[in-house]
Order: sequence, then structure tokens, then C-alpha cells
Amino acid sequence: GAPPVAVPGGPAPSVTRRALQDGVDGLLNEIRHLTAAQSAAQGGKACLELLDIAASGLDDAGAAKLFEVLTRLQVASKRVMVSGNGLSDAAMTALAGYLWHSPEPLWELGISDNRVTDKGVEELLRCLYNHPNHPPRLPGAAASNGPAFPLRLDVRNNYVEDPEGLVRKIESAGAAGCVQLCATPGDGPAPPPLEASRQLPYLWVFMPRFNEQHRSSGAAAASSSHHHHRERSEKRSRRDKDKEREATKDRTSKEVKKSSKEKSKHEKKEKEPEKEKERSPAKDKERDKAKDKEKKKDRGKEKEKSKTKDKEREKAERAAAEKQASEKAAAEAAGGPAG
Repeated sequence: GAPPVAVPGGPAPSVTRRALQDGVDGLLNEIRHLTAAQSAAQGGKACLELLDIAASGLDDAGAAKLFEVLTRLQVASKRVMVSGNGLSDAAMTALAGYLWHSPEPLWELGISDNRVTDKGVEELLRCLYNHPNHPPRLPGAAASNGPAFPLRLDVRNNYVEDPEGLVRKIESAGAAGCVQLCATPGDGPAPPPLEASRQLPYLWVFMPRFNEQHRSSGAAAASSSHHHHRERSEKRSRRDKDKEREATKDRTSKEVKKSSKEKSKHEKKEKEPEKEKERSPAKDKERDKAKDKEKKKDRGKEKEKSKTKDKEREKAERAAAEKQASEKAAAEAAGGPAG
């Protein structure tokens, strides 16, 4: 029979599908029918307790249509489960748009076993960080807000290449204490709720088993474009390596030529002194003779100089003796007897 229609003031309706025989349009018709009364009572707005279409065969195009129409219908969801559908980052962009326009805070999001990469997870977390009604709160007494608690996000078995690096990146982007991503190796425990009066983080997410990701050839399976990009990069790197090898060869051959030139120069220089040694002894004799000649010439000049000095000395001595004799004669003449 037909699914039960939600009664205004009663519990919010839930939708669970494991197949979409009637397509996304059939699913939307079911949601419209379930939320009609709630929407009429709340000024056109409605909220599902649970939208569970895990492993239903939903693809990226179907997800884009579903979330766009739910946004237009103003139908929010507390829990959204789209695991096991092979969805990519494109579907996460559509989902982030839907969550952003939903006034209701999201309690739980299941996107495990898809083809989501770091980019898709980051986009969802950025949306939640900026959402005015995140983190979610438990119902309080007399319509007041109860304790806050972290959103449960199941991202296992996707293609997040560096889960720990992504957590560090997101946490460091916000001010101290503004972002708390609680990634656990097992299914828990989840952080305990905080009283609404306490200072709450802007982004508070519990991520069980976040480290369990497809790693080895994950990027290739996650996105064919990424695969092609990687192939192009590998080809480019191979080309670069070949160029580098050729350049190295050229450099090596140039260096070999250079070193052989330098070697021959060096050998030439080394041979020159040997050639000098091998020159005929006759040349050495000639050199020695020329040196002796120079020495004799110098000795002759020295003799000439000393002869000249001796002559000048004799001349000076003679002049002095003559002067002395003439003075003596003059003295005797002056002191002789008168005539």
C-alpha cells in the first residue's frame, strides 16, 4: 500500500530505498506525498527524519537532480545515507548545495563506499563549517536547545589519499578550537555532547574509521580524468627524463672532449722542459763562452778604472811636492843676507 503520510506535530517521516525502479522522479513523488501535510502546516517547509538511499543505484546525475529538487521543495533531512552508490565529487558538490540551503542541522551523513576524493570531503566540511545551525543539538525542554553533539560522518572506503593530512589541513584552517574533527580507527567512541551554554566549535564532526580508504590505485578508479591526468604526467615525466638523459650525454661528451684537450695541453707543457734538456750541449758551451767574454770585458773595465785612479793620484802627489818645493825656495829667498 501507499506509505503513511506524516501527521503534523507527529514524528518526521523517513524514506528508505534499496532500488530506484521508478527513477529519481518516483523517489521525489514519494517524498512529496510523505511531507505534504507537514509542509502545509509549516509554511511550505518539511523535514525528513531519514533519507536512506544507500546502495540504491543512484548515480551522479540522479544525485544532482534529487538534491536540486529537494532544495526547491524546502525538504530538509536530519540523516542522509547515500553510501555504496559509486558517487563522485560531483555528487558531493550537489549534496553540499542541498545541505547549505537546508535550515535543519544535519545529524548524520553516510557517504562510505563511493568514489569520493579529498576534494569532495573538503567541500562537505567547508559547507558544514559555514552552516549557521551546525553543530546539531539534541531537543531541549520547552523548545530550548539541548546539548550539542558532533555530526557523524561515515567516509570509509572512498578515495581520500591522505586522511590524516586532510584532517590537519581542515583543523589548521580555523582558529584554535573552532574545528574539531574526531577521526577514530574503530567505530567509536564518539565525543560526548556539550551543554549548549558552552563555547562550541564551528565544525564538529565524528569520523569513525576515516583512515580506511582505497589507496593503491584509488585515484585511477575514483576518476577517469584523474587517471588520464596521471598518464599524461607520467608521459611528460618520461619525456623529461629522456631529455635529461640526452642532455647528460651531451654534457658528458663535451666534458670528455674538454678533458682530453686539457690533457694534451698538460702533456705538451710537461714535454717542453724535457725538450729544453735535450737541446745540444754546443748551445750551452756558446752560452758559457759568452758569459766568460762578458766577465773578461768587465774585468778589463775594472783595470782601466784603477789605472786611471792611480795616474790621478800620482799627478796630485807630484803637484803637491812641486808646490811644497816652490814655497820652500821662496822662504829661503826672503830670509837671505842683504846686498
